[in-house]
Amino acid sequence: MDFALDPQTHDLYFEDGRLATVDGPELFCQQLRIRLKRQLGEWMWNTEKGIPYREEVLVRNPDLGVVSAHFKSTILGTPKALRLEYFNISTVGKTMFIEFEVVTEYGVVTAKAESTNIGALFLLLTIRPLGPIL
Repeated sequence: MDFALDPQTHDLYFEDGRLATVDGPELFCQQLRIRLKRQLGEWMWNTEKGIPYREEVLVRNPDLGVVSAHFKSTILGTPKALRLEYFNISTVGKTMFIEFEVVTEYGVVTAKAESTNIGALFLLLTIRPLGPIL
C-alpha cells in the first residue's frame, strides 16, 4: 500500500479530507507511471535510476532499439511485473507512439500514448488494468 497520487497532477490525492491510498493493480500502475517519468540522474539518492531522456530519447532521430530497451527494462523492473506481452514504439515525423501490455501479478495492464511533444509523452500515458484483475 502507498499514498495515492492524482494521475493528472501527480500530487497527493485526498478523499474526504484524508490522504487516499492505493494497493493492488492501481499501485502497480502508479509505480509504473513514476518509473517511466523518472529522468536519469533525477533522484538524488540513486542517480543511476531513470531513463536517459535528454541523452537518448529526446534527440533527433532516436535509436528506437535503444529507447525500447530502456522502456522495456523499466516496465519489467516494476515490482509485480511478470512479463511483457506486447510492446511497440514508433515515430512518424515528430510524433512518437508507444503502447504495451504487461502481465502483472494482478492481471494485465495496458498503456497507450502518442504525442508530438516527446518530452510530455509519458505524462500523457494512460496506464490501466485491462478487464478483470485475477
